[in-house]
Amino acid sequence: MTKAGPPFVPCSASVARAALALARVSCEDTVVDLGCGDARVLAAALSLPAPNTARRAIGVEIDPRLACLVRSVVAPAFPPDKLLLVEGDMFLLDLTAPPYDDASVLVLFLLPETLEKLKPQLASWLMYCNPPSASCDRPVPSKRIVTIVFSIPEWRCDCAREVNRQWIFLYNRGDIAP
Repeated sequence: MTKAGPPFVPCSASVARAALALARVSCEDTVVDLGCGDARVLAAALSLPAPNTARRAIGVEIDPRLACLVRSVVAPAFPPDKLLLVEGDMFLLDLTAPPYDDASVLVLFLLPETLEKLKPQLASWLMYCNPPSASCDRPVPSKRIVTIVFSIPEWRCDCAREVNRQWIFLYNRGDIAP
Protein backbone atom coordinates (compact mmCIF):
# COMPACT_ATOMS: atom_id res chain seq x y z
CA MET A 1 0.00 0.00 0.00
CA THR A 2 1.43 3.38 -0.99
CA LYS A 3 1.31 6.41 1.22
CA ALA A 4 -0.66 9.34 -0.05
CA GLY A 5 -1.36 12.75 1.32
CA PRO A 6 -4.51 14.80 0.93
CA PRO A 7 -6.12 14.87 -2.50
CA PHE A 8 -4.10 16.74 -5.11
CA VAL A 9 -5.58 20.11 -6.02
CA PRO A 10 -3.53 21.99 -8.60
CA CYS A 11 -2.60 25.59 -8.07
CA SER A 12 -3.40 27.94 -10.94
CA ALA A 13 -0.46 29.40 -12.85
CA SER A 14 -1.48 32.94 -11.90
CA VAL A 15 -1.62 32.09 -8.18
CA ALA A 16 1.74 30.28 -8.41
CA ARG A 17 3.32 33.36 -10.04
CA ALA A 18 1.69 35.66 -7.48
CA ALA A 19 3.00 33.53 -4.58
CA LEU A 20 6.53 33.67 -6.01
CA ALA A 21 6.21 37.42 -6.58
CA LEU A 22 5.01 37.94 -2.99
CA ALA A 23 8.10 36.06 -1.80
CA ARG A 24 10.22 38.23 -4.13
CA VAL A 25 11.98 35.23 -5.61
CA SER A 26 15.24 36.10 -7.32
CA CYS A 27 18.22 34.36 -8.90
CA GLU A 28 19.72 33.99 -5.40
CA ASP A 29 16.84 31.83 -4.13
CA THR A 30 16.33 28.11 -3.84
CA VAL A 31 12.58 27.42 -3.75
CA VAL A 32 11.20 24.32 -2.01
CA ASP A 33 7.61 23.17 -2.51
CA LEU A 34 6.45 20.63 0.09
CA GLY A 35 3.69 18.53 -1.46
CA CYS A 36 4.61 19.80 -4.91
CA GLY A 37 1.96 17.81 -6.80
CA ASP A 38 2.55 18.32 -10.51
CA ALA A 39 5.40 20.78 -9.81
CA ARG A 40 3.75 23.79 -11.42
CA VAL A 41 5.07 26.11 -8.67
CA LEU A 42 8.59 24.77 -9.23
CA ALA A 43 8.29 25.16 -13.00
CA ALA A 44 7.01 28.71 -12.49
CA ALA A 45 9.96 29.53 -10.19
CA LEU A 46 12.42 28.32 -12.82
CA SER A 47 10.56 30.08 -15.65
CA LEU A 48 10.28 33.57 -14.16
CA PRO A 49 11.89 36.28 -16.28
CA ALA A 50 15.44 37.19 -15.26
CA PRO A 51 16.53 38.34 -12.70
CA ASN A 52 13.66 36.63 -10.86
CA THR A 53 14.37 33.08 -12.04
CA ALA A 54 15.07 30.91 -8.99
CA ARG A 55 18.60 29.53 -8.71
CA ARG A 56 17.17 26.08 -7.97
CA ALA A 57 13.81 24.43 -7.24
CA ILE A 58 13.22 21.38 -5.04
CA GLY A 59 9.92 19.53 -4.80
CA VAL A 60 8.84 16.96 -2.26
CA GLU A 61 5.97 14.65 -3.22
CA ILE A 62 4.73 11.48 -1.53
CA ASP A 63 2.34 10.33 -4.28
CA PRO A 64 4.32 8.06 -6.64
CA ARG A 65 2.02 8.82 -9.58
CA LEU A 66 2.56 12.57 -9.24
CA ALA A 67 6.30 12.05 -8.73
CA CYS A 68 6.38 9.98 -11.94
CA LEU A 69 4.52 12.75 -13.77
CA VAL A 70 7.04 15.34 -12.58
CA ARG A 71 10.01 13.17 -13.56
CA SER A 72 8.64 12.38 -17.02
CA VAL A 73 6.99 15.67 -18.01
CA VAL A 74 8.28 18.60 -15.96
CA ALA A 75 11.89 17.72 -15.05
CA PRO A 76 13.08 17.21 -18.65
CA ALA A 77 12.21 20.87 -19.40
CA PHE A 78 14.96 22.08 -17.03
CA PRO A 79 18.67 21.43 -16.55
CA PRO A 80 19.23 18.59 -14.03
CA ASP A 81 21.01 20.90 -11.56
CA LYS A 82 18.01 23.27 -11.48
CA LEU A 83 15.11 20.96 -10.56
CA LEU A 84 15.26 18.24 -7.92
CA LEU A 85 12.34 16.01 -7.00
CA VAL A 86 12.36 14.10 -3.72
CA GLU A 87 9.76 11.35 -3.52
CA GLY A 88 9.01 11.10 0.17
CA ASP A 89 7.12 12.20 3.25
CA MET A 90 7.47 15.90 4.06
CA PHE A 91 6.97 15.18 7.76
CA LEU A 92 10.16 13.11 7.86
CA LEU A 93 12.38 15.80 6.32
CA ASP A 94 15.08 17.71 8.10
CA LEU A 95 14.80 21.07 6.36
CA THR A 96 18.16 22.12 7.85
CA ALA A 97 20.01 19.26 6.09
CA PRO A 98 21.02 18.94 2.43
CA PRO A 99 19.52 19.46 -0.07
CA TYR A 100 17.15 21.80 1.77
CA ASP A 101 19.71 23.65 3.92
CA ASP A 102 20.32 26.37 1.34
CA ALA A 103 16.62 26.90 0.62
CA SER A 104 15.41 30.45 1.06
CA VAL A 105 11.74 30.13 0.05
CA LEU A 106 9.23 27.47 1.07
CA VAL A 107 5.94 27.31 -0.85
CA LEU A 108 3.07 25.43 0.80
CA PHE A 109 -0.35 24.73 -0.71
CA LEU A 110 -1.55 22.57 2.17
CA LEU A 111 -4.58 22.13 4.42
CA PRO A 112 -4.59 23.87 7.84
CA GLU A 113 -4.12 20.62 9.77
CA THR A 114 -1.07 19.82 7.65
CA LEU A 115 0.34 23.31 8.21
CA GLU A 116 -0.25 22.88 11.94
CA LYS A 117 1.63 19.58 11.96
CA LEU A 118 4.53 21.14 10.01
CA LYS A 119 4.91 24.17 12.31
CA PRO A 120 7.84 22.76 14.34
CA GLN A 121 9.76 21.95 11.14
CA LEU A 122 8.92 25.34 9.64
CA ALA A 123 10.00 27.22 12.77
CA SER A 124 13.27 25.27 12.93
CA TRP A 125 13.94 26.02 9.28
CA LEU A 126 13.23 29.74 9.66
CA MET A 127 15.55 29.99 12.68
CA TYR A 128 18.33 27.86 11.19
CA CYS A 129 21.34 29.79 9.92
CA ASN A 130 23.49 28.06 7.37
CA PRO A 131 26.61 30.24 7.27
CA PRO A 132 28.05 30.64 3.80
CA SER A 133 31.30 28.83 3.19
CA ALA A 134 34.47 30.74 2.40
CA SER A 135 34.02 29.82 -1.26
CA CYS A 136 30.49 31.17 -1.43
CA ASP A 137 30.47 34.27 -3.58
CA ARG A 138 26.73 34.96 -3.46
CA PRO A 139 24.77 36.65 -0.70
CA VAL A 140 22.54 34.47 1.46
CA PRO A 141 18.93 35.61 0.96
CA SER A 142 16.51 35.90 3.86
CA LYS A 143 14.13 32.98 4.43
CA ARG A 144 10.46 33.27 3.56
CA ILE A 145 7.45 30.98 3.62
CA VAL A 146 4.50 31.48 1.29
CA THR A 147 1.26 29.60 1.84
CA ILE A 148 -1.51 29.37 -0.71
CA VAL A 149 -5.19 29.50 0.34
CA PHE A 150 -4.63 28.69 4.03
CA SER A 151 -2.59 30.58 6.61
CA ILE A 152 -0.34 28.90 9.16
CA PRO A 153 -2.45 28.50 12.31
CA GLU A 154 -1.53 30.94 15.11
CA TRP A 155 1.24 32.62 13.13
CA ARG A 156 0.96 36.25 12.15
CA CYS A 157 1.71 36.74 8.46
CA ASP A 158 3.87 39.55 7.17
CA CYS A 159 1.60 40.13 4.19
CA ALA A 160 -1.56 38.65 2.67
CA ARG A 161 -2.87 39.10 -0.85
CA GLU A 162 -5.93 37.90 -2.70
CA VAL A 163 -5.36 36.62 -6.23
CA ASN A 164 -8.24 35.19 -8.28
CA ARG A 165 -10.30 34.69 -5.11
CA GLN A 166 -7.48 32.73 -3.43
CA TRP A 167 -5.37 34.09 -0.61
CA ILE A 168 -1.60 33.89 -0.39
CA PHE A 169 0.27 34.59 2.84
CA LEU A 170 3.91 35.56 3.39
CA TYR A 171 5.84 34.71 6.56
CA ASN A 172 9.37 35.41 7.77
CA ARG A 173 11.35 34.80 10.94
CA GLY A 174 9.52 37.52 12.90
CA ASP A 175 6.12 35.94 12.25
CA ILE A 176 6.63 32.80 14.35
CA ALA A 177 4.20 32.53 17.25
CA PRO A 178 5.92 31.76 20.58
